[in-house]
Amino acid sequence: MSAIHLPKHNLTFIHIPKNAGSSVVDWLLNNFQTDIINGHPNLNMIKHHWNVERTFSIVRNPWARMVSAYFYLKQYRFYWEDNNIKSIDDFPTWDSFIDRLDYDTKSWNSLSTNQCEWIHPGVDYLLKAETLTEDFKLIQSLLGCDEPLPFINTSMHDNYKLYYTDMQKNKIASIFNQDIELYKYLF
Repeated sequence: MSAIHLPKHNLTFIHIPKNAGSSVVDWLLNNFQTDIINGHPNLNMIKHHWNVERTFSIVRNPWARMVSAYFYLKQYRFYWEDNNIKSIDDFPTWDSFIDRLDYDTKSWNSLSTNQCEWIHPGVDYLLKAETLTEDFKLIQSLLGCDEPLPFINTSMHDNYKLYYTDMQKNKIASIFNQDIELYKYLF
């Protein structure tokens, strides 16, 4: 989606894909005058466009994030690396999706990019998707706006733990080891 800057508040939102960012972008656009950079730029890219003073972002459990991504992509018949999906029958299975997932050091902006890479060296306010309603109260307070946060672009699925084999669980742990360690996530 987008990075959002609120010039009057000196606050910038860094949108990491599949971390409830579309909901935050929608909330910001509906309640404030904003500047926008389309795509999913990282913090360093954003700093080339704006004078960034205060920042916030959202991180999410990597295992839950991959389940959400898979079902979101399937729901909208879109596959991040392959836009040739013609019907639901063409969409990869969960096993194939995880098998094809690999950390690519040459392309930082992919589904397998660690979340910490979007916000390196860090943000002023780090929210967690798992506690977003409560965490977001800080942003509402900073901005003096108590409008509720909408929840958009959600995907339909069961608890993320139900989808993983041990091998798949370990693969995600290997790919997202930086996020797991830094943000203290557990399966």
